[in-house]
Amino acid sequence: PAKIAFGERLHVSIEACGYRSDAAFAKKVGISPRRLSNFINGWRWPEPELLGVMCEHLACTSDWLLYGKLGGLTVD
Repeated sequence: PAKIAFGERLHVSIEACGYRSDAAFAKKVGISPRRLSNFINGWRWPEPELLGVMCEHLACTSDWLLYGKLGGLTVD
């Protein structure tokens, strides 16, 4: 369940930041669309360095993407 929640937050964040598609975001952070799909579908976790790059482009924290924590609070 935690990986699925991460994937849902990742997908919502990509849309909220105005990327045309998941593929456009994948290109921006230097990964393949298939690899990004693995993250969104909860099959894989990004490495810490890649997670940092994704957070920079999504203007969010790793705590938000990984755990749903926003300002110390958990958002469901």
